[in-house]
Amino acid sequence: MLALAADHGGRVLQRGQIPPDAAGAPTEVQLLEWESESGLDEYINDPRRTAMAAERDAAIARTDVHRIQLR
Repeated sequence: MLALAADHGGRVLQRGQIPPDAAGAPTEVQLLEWESESGLDEYINDPRRTAMAAERDAAIARTDVHRIQLR
């Protein structure tokens, strides 16, 4: 699904795995950037992305989205 981000002005800045001994932590963290809020909305609602929802849900326990500002 990350491959679709570029179609909406998004890009992956960083991906990292969390050590397995970090109890309660996510398995992976991804830092993404969009050119605009509307691009992110378009990505979230992209029919190609939503069509893969069942496959994604079978492979990923949960997804949390947080908007941050880099310093």
